[in-house]
Amino acid sequence: MAEAPKILEVATSLREWGSIERYVVWLAEGLRGRGWETLLLAASGTPVAVRAKVPVAERRLRGRNDWFAFPALRSLFRATRPEIVHLHFSPDYLVPALAARAEGCRVVATRHLALPYARRKVLALSRRIDRWIGVSEAVRRVLVESGFPADRVHAVLSGVPALVPTLPRTEARRRLGLGESECAVGFFGRLVEEKGLGHAIRAAHPGVPWTLHVFGDGPLRRRLEAEAQGRRVVFHGRTEAVADALQAMDVVAIPSVWEEAFPFSALEAMSLGKPIVASRVGGIPEAVEDGRTGLLVPKADAEGLREALNAIGRDAERRREMGACGLEKYRERFTLDAMIERYDALFSSWVERD
Repeated sequence: MAEAPKILEVATSLREWGSIERYVVWLAEGLRGRGWETLLLAASGTPVAVRAKVPVAERRLRGRNDWFAFPALRSLFRATRPEIVHLHFSPDYLVPALAARAEGCRVVATRHLALPYARRKVLALSRRIDRWIGVSEAVRRVLVESGFPADRVHAVLSGVPALVPTLPRTEARRRLGLGESECAVGFFGRLVEEKGLGHAIRAAHPGVPWTLHVFGDGPLRRRLEAEAQGRRVVFHGRTEAVADALQAMDVVAIPSVWEEAFPFSALEAMSLGKPIVASRVGGIPEAVEDGRTGLLVPKADAEGLREALNAIGRDAERRREMGACGLEKYRERFTLDAMIERYDALFSSWVERD
């Protein structure tokens, strides 16, 4: 009987529990469910190490140039002999990659940002990493435009688990103080400049037929709350009950001003059948189909946001139709199982060619 192929997911630099951390854990668990022998390399005590339901090798790297870790990493790769060593975040690109290459392992990196690399960095990384994966076509294009060979760059579209609310929609809305016919627009995310919340706040002047509900916290909260004075904006702070809060909304706003690679917030909104109004940046247009599952506007355009939200805010039937189309698209392309299947097919093709 043939041995299961082995993959080692590297997450030593991931110390929080954000989108990349969740992605790595979902992927490791999902590939294990498809017959891969999966090992996760993570720092002891981190959320990734604690939450993952796969074997974990605990290593902590002290930055991207921690050469003291090289011998231990090389010994680990020699002992486990993975067919693929899979990197996810730039502090893990250097030492783990070189240790893996020294043991003859194939090194693959998934890029979670739609930001270009300088030419000198492309040359350096090309010598260490065999193949690149973008979490969207937008990320793949940026990698190729940066100078990585197109035949070594792939796109594996992200997926997420469907959100599962614990409350009926009517009760979730009641707890947020929402009226039965009120159009509630939800923003979910950190209150930082790149998320563009200030533009949505400026769009929410007193005459609009919707109210912006902000779920999240961050360094800009005080400034944004001051800007929201006299506007139709409610700040709820950070919430653990994301599924219940999102279910209570009628529309989800993603007004990002930077090149979002492939925001989970869009896919999670689609999993609950919510239409989306978003900036046309990065990988967002791959998830949000303009005019069908939501509306896209130019980034940093408060007036464009206002017009789009007014149009959808006044038309409950259009919201229902767009939400239904979004749910259908989520089920077809953006479930977690669909993402794992895409990775499994790609990785298996590499292993089988050896």
